[in-house]
Amino acid sequence: MKNAQFTGTQNEYLYINSSITSHTGQYKCVARNRNEEQSRLFSISVAAIPKLTGERTVTKFVDFGEPFQLTCQVEGEPDIVYQWFISKDGKKRRLSTGNKVMQFSSSSFADKASYECTATSSTGFAQQEFIVNIVVAPRLKGEPNQTIQFFSGETLELECLAEEDTVFMVNWAKGGIKLMGTERLSMIPEGSFGDIMRITNASELDAGDYECTAHNEAGGKDQKNFFLQHIDVIPNSKSVIYFALGEPLKLPCKLANGDSYSKIVWMKNGSVLRRPSLRGNDFYKLETHEGDEGLYECILTRKSDIKLIFEAKMLIPPKMRPTRTKRALEVNLGDDLVMECAAEGDPSPTFYWTKNDEEILSGRDSFLTSSSPNGSSSRLSKRNVSNTDGGRYVCHAWNQIGESYKSDRTFYDVIVVGNSKDDPYSGVTQISPQLNFPFEISCPFYESRPDRVLWKKGGYLWTESNMKSNGFRLTSEDGYSTLRTNSANPNHGDVYVCSGESKKEHTFVVNVSVPMYYKDWTEWSDCSASCGGGIKKRERLCQASVKYQPEDIVTLVQSTCVGHNLVQNQTCNPSPCPVDGGWGEWREGACSRSCGGGVRKRRRLCDNPSPSSGGKTCSGSHEDEIRCGDVPCPVDGGWSDWTKWSGCSSSCGFGWKQRYRFCDRPKPSQGGRPCDGEATDQRRCDLPPCEAKRIGDETALSNKKWIWSEWEVSEDCPPGCDQKKILKKVGRCIGTGCKQLEKTREKSEPCPQPPGCE
Repeated sequence: MKNAQFTGTQNEYLYINSSITSHTGQYKCVARNRNEEQSRLFSISVAAIPKLTGERTVTKFVDFGEPFQLTCQVEGEPDIVYQWFISKDGKKRRLSTGNKVMQFSSSSFADKASYECTATSSTGFAQQEFIVNIVVAPRLKGEPNQTIQFFSGETLELECLAEEDTVFMVNWAKGGIKLMGTERLSMIPEGSFGDIMRITNASELDAGDYECTAHNEAGGKDQKNFFLQHIDVIPNSKSVIYFALGEPLKLPCKLANGDSYSKIVWMKNGSVLRRPSLRGNDFYKLETHEGDEGLYECILTRKSDIKLIFEAKMLIPPKMRPTRTKRALEVNLGDDLVMECAAEGDPSPTFYWTKNDEEILSGRDSFLTSSSPNGSSSRLSKRNVSNTDGGRYVCHAWNQIGESYKSDRTFYDVIVVGNSKDDPYSGVTQISPQLNFPFEISCPFYESRPDRVLWKKGGYLWTESNMKSNGFRLTSEDGYSTLRTNSANPNHGDVYVCSGESKKEHTFVVNVSVPMYYKDWTEWSDCSASCGGGIKKRERLCQASVKYQPEDIVTLVQSTCVGHNLVQNQTCNPSPCPVDGGWGEWREGACSRSCGGGVRKRRRLCDNPSPSSGGKTCSGSHEDEIRCGDVPCPVDGGWSDWTKWSGCSSSCGFGWKQRYRFCDRPKPSQGGRPCDGEATDQRRCDLPPCEAKRIGDETALSNKKWIWSEWEVSEDCPPGCDQKKILKKVGRCIGTGCKQLEKTREKSEPCPQPPGCE
């Protein structure tokens, strides 16, 4: 028999040095001599001490609404009695179940507590604690699918943050491949709210699909997807866009608002466009008008705003500006000829000159052309004018929109006057008829056949039919040729030349006086502001009483316009503009608890500015909560319930039985006070007298009087190589004559070697 020995001579004793459960059974002692035989039966029952097979304290996380169970991890004989206790809000109470396993059909927040299982037998007890936390699956903030556009060199932050502190772990992936931190990519933890992934100095290679998955301790999760799109433009860059008046204007904005925290805003000349005409995010106007030019900005509002700037320039066709040079030029033979013209347009126009409808090339026939430094004007010049240089000169202007209209060109009629004093007919006659009044042009020299006198108008030969169509009639009387009209009109203003068979000729410059008058007032313009007070205006022009062409030689008589009020202004839309509200600064409140975790509320007012005149109120919450007071509170120790009484320390005579309680409901921590009173209680037990003294009783009692707990870790493995952890167990005296009721034993065990330790 293992661990047993026999002693004695006259009296025989069976001594079991260390009992085990297999020693349970009936033992028979037989004594014989020559005369008789006697026997005695002994019944021994060896009960095992309940042994904890799991961790002393188990922390369990359960998803809200899910079933779960708690299993008391204790082994021992079938006579173990199980008791369950719950500790919550500083109070401990016993539960009705007596099973090894406690079932929960559906978890709720009320199940969050500390549970204790106590397994007791006649030989001792074991305890196990379960700390149950009920958690909810993380719910991530923001849209589940977000598009984020970025430029090269930007710093990007992808937020994987839950609405509450429910996150235990966050996993990041790109294209289904798990991401690890690098020099440019880092995961910044935000406590139990999640992570922020930061990408510094972003490049085109960082574009793609990203996903973050937030888990809680119980396995619940939520997922968020990000599509990062690289924009191949320079942020805050400026582009020049040209458009023609009346044509569409499109400003392409390659930015995109991929989440609810950002938006696209269009501005023009520093002011927000309230209702811009958009196609997607692009600015699009089907028909442009004057005033549509300006500085446009497409702004993506984020933590740091990004903008694209467009300078919209209207393409303006060339338009001639008035010059101080006379329309009809009299130049003496041999003098210098200088003519100028000026035009405006966008882009700046280019000039060229024609003489009698033929283009003049610079340098040919001694003509020279030049432009002003800013390119807004042109000059045509020639030294030492000859008789052949007379004629009609026209200045033309053009740009990429087109050429100046025929009605908008600069005309010169050059008349070369001879120096001969013997020619009484040389020179120029000025005629200034009044509009709608009769006048005549009479050739001054005598011709025997006046009907053969030729007339030119504007450098072109005039036939009799041309004369009639222009309201003139030709008469030839007494050797003189005369043109007459009953009503002068602007088209009659021109240069006329008569020439006879005798090679004589004479030049006339007809300058028609055209009175001016005020037009009717125009319609009132749109108000310059939709609210807050603006100005609308109307105007009237002092213009010629009849239409005329640029090639017509006319003199406009402005004195016929009575009054000087050309523009009238009027105030409009005086009602105040709507003012959208803006949030003021947060105002912090006090923490609800000084320790153990509290809440600090902060509030803000929609007063920066306050909404007025129908403006929108502030979006978002006016109240926010943040955690505070995270310093642990002192916890005073509290006694557990007494265990059942142990068995008697002796099988005969008298002995002692004990019961125990532990200062662990709760354990004192953070400077809290220990429990008052004793941890052990004992009573005397009286049994039938012992029949005889057994050898080794004192030793046997000494071996049985201590009940030991399982080994528990008291000091975990420190960092580093070749380290040890410290374990301890607690013994309680259940025998007699103990000098102390409780003692502790310690031992050390080598720690597992971390990576890198040889």
